[in-house]
Amino acid sequence: KGGDDVVDYDEFLQVMSVKMATRDSRGEISKVFRLFDEDQTGRISFDNLKRVIEMVGESISDTEIAEMISEADRDADGEIGEADFYRVMKHKGSIPLDVSSSDEDDQ
Repeated sequence: KGGDDVVDYDEFLQVMSVKMATRDSRGEISKVFRLFDEDQTGRISFDNLKRVIEMVGESISDTEIAEMISEADRDADGEIGEADFYRVMKHKGSIPLDVSSSDEDDQ
């Protein structure tokens, strides 16, 4: 976006949010989550996220990937659970994420 061939967190979230804008039901977001969660642990790890980023041809540093996880990771375990992923995808790209927001109404 900025012409520097580096996609930062804001840009990545914006792209993913736009892609999800027309398909944002919990079921659709859950399918996307499972694509990230290749090892089927119920969590998106650093390695899971890095694999997807590389698969789509993006160039994001390890530090930026760690920041992306940290931004979405409510329980601070270093991974993104499905509820965190859903919250991020439903957020539609507004930054920063409201850490006090809840997805309870969407369940």
